[in-house]
Amino acid sequence: MFETRQRSNTEIELLHPVNQEVSHYIFSTLTTDFTNLKKLKETSFVRKVEVIYLGQLKSNNIFQLLCTAVDFHGDYLEDASLLRKICYVFDEVVVSVNAVGNIIQVNNHIEILKRWQDTKAVLEKETEGYIVSGFFDTMDRLMSNTEDLIRLLSENKMYGLYFNGYWGKHHNQTPRLKQLDDTRTEQIEVFEYDRKERGVELSINLLNSDELYDGRFLYQDHQLMEASLELNELDHHIKYNVLCLGLRKY
Repeated sequence: MFETRQRSNTEIELLHPVNQEVSHYIFSTLTTDFTNLKKLKETSFVRKVEVIYLGQLKSNNIFQLLCTAVDFHGDYLEDASLLRKICYVFDEVVVSVNAVGNIIQVNNHIEILKRWQDTKAVLEKETEGYIVSGFFDTMDRLMSNTEDLIRLLSENKMYGLYFNGYWGKHHNQTPRLKQLDDTRTEQIEVFEYDRKERGVELSINLLNSDELYDGRFLYQDHQLMEASLELNELDHHIKYNVLCLGLRKY
């Protein structure tokens, strides 16, 4: 599928959601900790998610995200049960997304905050200790701050590969640039791989850098079919992946 890609002189629009359509995805994060090269540690975080497009409101796209399953695996992974319970705080999220694919609002923020407060009350009875208490305090601040919650949901380990900021129209002849931070700039190139099926591939890397940062986003008929991003971060090698399992009407 990737081998037949080619450039085009036409403008290409990526995601064009269909109202009341349910897209089934698997979101996964595989992390290798090579702090100790003699004993590498691997952990995986996998979720099954239904993405439902609810239409537009004030020119923004509204999406409902239903997490139906969560799984953690890994070497030396502690408190997997605790992490799993915290993840289900986000089992239903409704977000507003702008034209380029960035989350700008969490529409059910109050419900998520209430869900966290209920979950925290249960966990406080099951766990104790200074570290857990500090974690709960951090979560309290995050859940209460709209910008922090949006930032969390936009991370690659959450929904950043789907709501990736690459939407809109691309012209293949000129790579698009996207500033990540003060020192890093993404270079985004677009290729067609199947005109009949309206297949598009985005290739992502860092401009003027030898740092590992390899992204691939595969769209078909304006829907995200597969996405991956591989990078090194401090002493960790991380692979993010999103895979579409199918689409159906709501």
